Amino acid sequence: MKLRDYVDELEQEYAKQLKTPDYDGWVLFSVKINRPLREYMDSIRYDKSKRKDYQVATYALQLWHEFTSKLRGDTLTDRFVTRVAELRFQIKKMIS
Repeated sequence: MKLRDYVDELEQEYAKQLKTPDYDGWVLFSVKINRPLREYMDSIRYDKSKRKDYQVATYALQLWHEFTSKLRGDTLTDRFVTRVAELRFQIKKMIS
């Protein structure tokens, strides 16, 4: 699994959802994108050579969770902005 592609697709769908909210569409997208990620994470969980990939996948899943919380109607808070910025930074740093 290409984690960079997962993150790019997640960011694009989130931007699309902000423009025209469709929570049902987000749920379907989430099922489609997260199942392969979770299966990949399960397959590399104990592989020491893939520790970095596992960490990136964990950050990506946390980013998805933050986006989902926001799309459910949570208010925009400093915590959300900071957390999303931190996750994006960590992912970008580890993928590069």
